[in-house]
Amino acid sequence: VDGVLIEHDLGAVMGISDQLVVVDAGRRIACGARESVRSDKAVIAAYLGGADFDTRPRAPGGRSGGQELLAVNHLVAGYGAATVLKRVDLRLGQGELVAVLGANGAGKSTLMRSLSGLLRPVEGSVMFVGQSIGDLAAHRIARQGLVLVPEGRQVFPELSVLDNVRLGAYSRRDVQPGEAEAMLGRVAKTARREAQRGGGARGGRTHAAPGTA
Repeated sequence: VDGVLIEHDLGAVMGISDQLVVVDAGRRIACGARESVRSDKAVIAAYLGGADFDTRPRAPGGRSGGQELLAVNHLVAGYGAATVLKRVDLRLGQGELVAVLGANGAGKSTLMRSLSGLLRPVEGSVMFVGQSIGDLAAHRIARQGLVLVPEGRQVFPELSVLDNVRLGAYSRRDVQPGEAEAMLGRVAKTARREAQRGGGARGGRTHAAPGTA
């Protein structure tokens, strides 16, 4: 099938395309076959901010040993008569990073909606920093520091990239000067465009209120 695909998902593009043209900020930076584009330094820099970073994994089986921040016990949740989560347990300690994996429809989003108060669990408990939050409204849970950041990348299009990040900390009272800038600095391409309109940034064309970051 002949055609032109416009997409930023490299996995999808590499799987079906014969030739690729990569554009960054309106300028063509690479063109050619899949493998040559995949290894092109300009493409790597545009997507990742560069290739010089430490890829050493954590030691297997390592745990934080710090305070338990999140404890989910026997969580049951769903929609109407359809039960999606069936007695799910989850633990998150200070300094830990926990990934939830599963195919489409496996219950990942339902779990996150249940934790953030957007969906009321049927059974089980959710403890956050030692406090039960299973019965709290979503806005009260967000103010406590447990927040769902949706995949939709909703932004305020007329505000700058930096101001969109600052709005994510709207309910915090302990924000330090330069904290938002430092967060942007972790993503090299974004840091160089902090003054750009949010609606003009990559993925910023959704005209809706943002999820809290």
